Amino acid sequence: MPVDPVAGLLAAVGVLGAIVGLRFLIALARVSDTESPLRRAVSRTGQWAMALAAGVGSAAGLGLVQFGDLVGGFVQFVVGHPYFVSNIGVIGLGAGGLSGAFQLSTSQFVGIAMAIVGAVFIAMEVSEDDA
Repeated sequence: MPVDPVAGLLAAVGVLGAIVGLRFLIALARVSDTESPLRRAVSRTGQWAMALAAGVGSAAGLGLVQFGDLVGGFVQFVVGHPYFVSNIGVIGLGAGGLSGAFQLSTSQFVGIAMAIVGAVFIAMEVSEDDA
């Protein structure tokens, strides 16, 4: 079952509209001023709705910032990881062999892939001992 984002957005707008409408009716019922009850209820509801909109906007902004931070941390971890180089090398080796760019048997692929991973592992062990 596919998710329809437009329907979800319209449902959220409808719920928020119903909440603001209910808040307006409550503000209208609580107005003790007989001179302009409608104006006072609209004013109170407008202030409340603006505060609600600011809260929703700030929550959405914070969520986007947190999501960007998570994605940035994930990319930094993957690209900065020592085995990223070996993974890219093995993927390139396999893609080249499968596409026919060069002839490669299964045993040659496994041997070269193990050599790449071993070389990166040794390089990382040597650099950790030096540090």
